[in-house]
Amino acid sequence: MMDTKASLDWELSVSLSNNDPSIAKELLGMLGNDLKKISVQMQKAFQEDNMYEIERLAHKLHGACCYCGVPRLKSLTQQIEQEAKTHQVKSLDALLEEMNAVIHLLEEGSYLS
Repeated sequence: MMDTKASLDWELSVSLSNNDPSIAKELLGMLGNDLKKISVQMQKAFQEDNMYEIERLAHKLHGACCYCGVPRLKSLTQQIEQEAKTHQVKSLDALLEEMNAVIHLLEEGSYLS
């Protein structure tokens, strides 16, 4: 089982937000608003074997993660983007599953609201 604390680095979130916890919370909330939608879109694209769409969505999500102190999700989205570029379907399935598990942990911990 993945550790929730490994999914969110609060000190990094605050640091990335010019040391302002309220901005860090706001950015995490904005990320949370888009996560489920993007996750569903990525799963749909995977089922349709649409690697371009997976790459595009992963790139978008990776960019958002760069400002939110979610290193595990940031790393996974970068890997997903790279695997989609090279059409690595087998590894993508596992990466998408892991990404969804990390998203679930973040939501469960109420870090994204």
